[in-house]
Amino acid sequence: MITAIEIENFKAFGERQRIELRPITLLFGPNSGGKSSVTHALHYLREVLLHRNLDAHRTRSGGESLDLGGIRNFVHGRKIGTAIRLKAEFTLSGAELPAYPWYGAEIEAELHEDATESVRGQISSAGVELEIDSEDRPTVRSCNVWLNGEHFAEFWMPRERPHAEVRRINWLHPCLLLDAADREMATLHRAILTMQAKLEEVYRAKGKDEELERLLKEKQDAARDIPGALASMYEQAGGTPAKDTVIVVPQPVGPVPHFESRIAVPAAAGVGASDTAQFEALLSMLLFGPAVVLSDRLRELRYVGPLRTMPPRQFEPRDRSGRSRWSTGLQAWELLAHGQEMTPARREGEGSLLEEVSRWLEAEDRLDTGYRLEREEFKQVPSNIAAMVSDPEFIDRIEILAETIKSLPDQARIVLRDVGRNLLLQPQDVGVGLSQIVPVIVALLDPGGPLVALEQPELHLHPRQQAALGDAIIKGMTATPNRVLLIETHSEHLILRVLRRIRETTRKQALSGQSLTPDQLRIQYVRREGSVSRAQTIDVDVNGDLVDPWPDDFFEQDFKERFS
Repeated sequence: MITAIEIENFKAFGERQRIELRPITLLFGPNSGGKSSVTHALHYLREVLLHRNLDAHRTRSGGESLDLGGIRNFVHGRKIGTAIRLKAEFTLSGAELPAYPWYGAEIEAELHEDATESVRGQISSAGVELEIDSEDRPTVRSCNVWLNGEHFAEFWMPRERPHAEVRRINWLHPCLLLDAADREMATLHRAILTMQAKLEEVYRAKGKDEELERLLKEKQDAARDIPGALASMYEQAGGTPAKDTVIVVPQPVGPVPHFESRIAVPAAAGVGASDTAQFEALLSMLLFGPAVVLSDRLRELRYVGPLRTMPPRQFEPRDRSGRSRWSTGLQAWELLAHGQEMTPARREGEGSLLEEVSRWLEAEDRLDTGYRLEREEFKQVPSNIAAMVSDPEFIDRIEILAETIKSLPDQARIVLRDVGRNLLLQPQDVGVGLSQIVPVIVALLDPGGPLVALEQPELHLHPRQQAALGDAIIKGMTATPNRVLLIETHSEHLILRVLRRIRETTRKQALSGQSLTPDQLRIQYVRREGSVSRAQTIDVDVNGDLVDPWPDDFFEQDFKERFS
């Protein structure tokens, strides 16, 4: 699960802003305050990692609903040359980090039996930060990696060289400390670094002093000379770990590192291939593996834009895989029309996706729209076959005609049944609100999509339905394990329902499927201050109350209108 993103010099955000994510993350703020920049940053990061596209205009996940306009438009202030920095933090189980085995059965077996698997099992979270220059030919300038919340390494890609270089490595990262000796060395290492920091402080205050300078150099050398698990493996592979160690990462020429590549260490004389391969595999897993995992997380980004397209009257479901059609909502109608074959296995007792979405539309304690969905199957009959029916000899060829029609491909479309009047209607025959809410409900309830971004899901809904949408969001949170719902909204009714469910959960009054705790919710308020946007976290307590009041009197207009 992606737990936080940090954004710097991208669109509305100049100074670095940290946006923490929870299973339900609500983005509030005034129009043009910068809310959309949060979602756009995820689209751009996905485009960079999956498609190596740094000068992005249209994105695969944003489809027709999003045009970033190229790097000259989305670098903050349009200041070409400014570095864009995007960081994502996420949880993982150690087994998720990809292996980079040596292609030899004997060595590969040894790798999996040795330190690699032990280290992998200790890693529960990671972070990846890309620094992107905004020149005419943008490139990833550097990449930093965090493991379990602590910085691990940095590598960079010099423009003039066709490869990356590992510049900084935390040789004594806690996840690499496999035994007591390593942990003891790490304690000593931190003590030396603390003493070095104090010496530097005195040095700056006192001015140049030969004795202090000697002590500083002594502590720097001592910190450099203490090996850890990774450093010991590097020594065995023929290297010498030091503060200024540079490890070359062979890469094809291009703007983005190839995170699937193995790191190469020049083999030293007398060093076995096994030792070198073991170090390369471990370092590749730790340095490149998190970026591969993040790419997989972003690959599943499901984005429903602010204006959903009403399916045309002769809508023919066709695109069963394209994510770009989620942005207009048409992919939701695809899922419903194609039925169970397009959706993962649903939980026992829930029925099909179509049935569940229909219940949310129809039930009085949910959206109560007065409509339910039905799947209508049909065949399109060519005009020449239709003409056979009016032929006088039709009766003599009825069996041939029946077989011909039977061989035609089956098609399906979704229709609406007006429950009160018992009429079947096309989506175009009812209010626009229904066409806007169906894609939102499908995106929430379909088990796919561990990362779902929704813009203005409450569009064209009256207040009671906006409140019910809060319950649909809580339900959608549980549709996929470790799911994040990132929702940009202006709806006070939606958030009041969500806060109510927290209060009921605390009092043990919540009904099944409506439980919500404060640690599952994050409210981010984004507003513009001068030329930059800032994100502010609004905490919620166990009683469903906001710890801090809304900034800018965001939801106070009704009070002012009543009593001013």
